[in-house]
Amino acid sequence: MSTIIVGHDGSPTSDAAVLEATRLAEALRSRLHIVMAVKRGAPTHVFEGETWTVGGVDDAERILADAATRYGGNIDITTKVLMDDPDDALVAEAERLDASMIVVGSKHTQGLARILGSVAAGVVHKAPCSVHIAHTTD
Repeated sequence: MSTIIVGHDGSPTSDAAVLEATRLAEALRSRLHIVMAVKRGAPTHVFEGETWTVGGVDDAERILADAATRYGGNIDITTKVLMDDPDDALVAEAERLDASMIVVGSKHTQGLARILGSVAAGVVHKAPCSVHIAHTTD
C-alpha cells in the first residue's frame, strides 16, 4: 500500500491540505501519514480557531490525534511529531516510509515561496517522490 505524507500545524491552511490529502488517499487507496514539525527548545505557533502555542510534543500529538479522528474513516491514518523544520520533516518521513506523494499547501509568502509557500518550496526542491500542491488560500 502506498503512503501519502501531509504536514499539519492546526492552521486553516494545513487543515485544507490534510483534507486534500485525505481525498487523494481515499481515491488512491493509500495510507495517510500526518506529520507535525516542532522545533526543539522553541515554542511552535499553531492555530485552532485562535492563535496559541504548542509547548511540546504532547500538545502536538493531541493536535495530530484530533486531525486523524476528524479526517479518518475510510483510510488508514498514522501520525508523527518530528523535531525538525517542516519541509525537512516532510521529506524525511517521505524517505523513511518510501512515500508515493507529499501533499503541501499553497500558502503565499515571498520569492519562490511567494508562489508556493515556504514549506512547499522547500519540499519541491528536496522531495524523493511526487509533490501535490493543494490550493489552500482564497
